[in-house]
Amino acid sequence: MNQVMFVGRIVRPIELKNLSDNSRVCNNVLAVRRRNKSKSGDADFIPFVAWNQTADLIKRYCQKGQQVALSGKMRSRSYDDKDGKTRYTIECIVDEVTLVSTRSKADQDQEILEEILETIQ
Repeated sequence: MNQVMFVGRIVRPIELKNLSDNSRVCNNVLAVRRRNKSKSGDADFIPFVAWNQTADLIKRYCQKGQQVALSGKMRSRSYDDKDGKTRYTIECIVDEVTLVSTRSKADQDQEILEEILETIQ
């Protein structure tokens, strides 16, 4: 069975990419704190990928630094970097996202303002 769940904070600003086949994808990293802190670091950084409606949800309701719970499955894959070297990676393919902490009132107000400005233009 391949089922994982992580609770952590989103590391980078949320970006949603529209692909040529009309699908959407969101790639980011989740910082997950370790229970027992050691000198080597106190967090693991888990790359994650969300597709379509899940990616839309993350783009709309999440932001860098926000705490979320992600559930999904781990997947390994390889790709060729810009120098032609084969690289290997493991990432979480997100099935569900749960908001653990809500966005600040200022962030919500800013989003409402941006939506109003988009409708005016």
